[in-house]
Amino acid sequence: MYNIIKLIISYHFLLLFVIIEIISFALIINFNKHQNVVFLSSANSISGSFNNSIYKINEYFYLKSENETLLKQNNFLLSKFKTNYLSNKQIFNVVEDTVYEQQYKYTQANVIQNSVYNKHNYLTINKGKINGIITECAVVCSSGIVGIVSKSSKNFSNVVSVLNTDLNISAKIKKNNYFGSLKWDGVDYQIAKLNEIPFHVKLQIGDTIVTSSYSLIFPENILIGTIFSFNKVAGGDFYDINVKLSTDFKNVRDVNIITNLKKMEIQNLTNNGK
Repeated sequence: MYNIIKLIISYHFLLLFVIIEIISFALIINFNKHQNVVFLSSANSISGSFNNSIYKINEYFYLKSENETLLKQNNFLLSKFKTNYLSNKQIFNVVEDTVYEQQYKYTQANVIQNSVYNKHNYLTINKGKINGIITECAVVCSSGIVGIVSKSSKNFSNVVSVLNTDLNISAKIKKNNYFGSLKWDGVDYQIAKLNEIPFHVKLQIGDTIVTSSYSLIFPENILIGTIFSFNKVAGGDFYDINVKLSTDFKNVRDVNIITNLKKMEIQNLTNNGK
């Protein structure tokens, strides 16, 4: 202890100078918008490159797991082909006169950084502006929703995780379409809360919860999870519903980024209506 105190006394001018420099730098970043943006962009790019290198090293040791995930996703997509379904209805006359326009664009990405133990959890993915990724794009995986893109650099993007107490997602009960707001309470990384479901709605343990049609970010009917428990809140009009999330956030690696190509048009129409 004596040697440590002696060392501090010997170099106290240098230590004081370093501390003042750090404080000055922090003040410049926090109170100057331009410097703040430049710093965050540079930090995001540098940390993204570092995490991407770590991801590539880890990826080598997880090839078997990756192949299994890809096989499951391929099987899921193949099962959706029309050729895999037989109709049990007699159709006598069908007239089709509809021009289809693409509403959602999907971009594959890999998670290179993830957190689950904070109140405000984020992920980093290895796709950015150069890949057409912008803010407020949905992020999903083969088992359900993951989060929403919050900001992007040239090659990487940050994603606000579903495990973030600031995030609200429009969700509904699949069997009856009653909708509410899904939010994580910061307690259990496997459980989220579904709010605003009135008492008169009939619920069962295991009911499927999916995204609703009122979201401009997530397509409708993306899996969120199932009802784990519920009860009526005394003195209120709504249920207290716990939803077990279908996504294992400790094991999220491969994701799809979904861009709503009609989002701006819908927003402009809504704003003009108001």
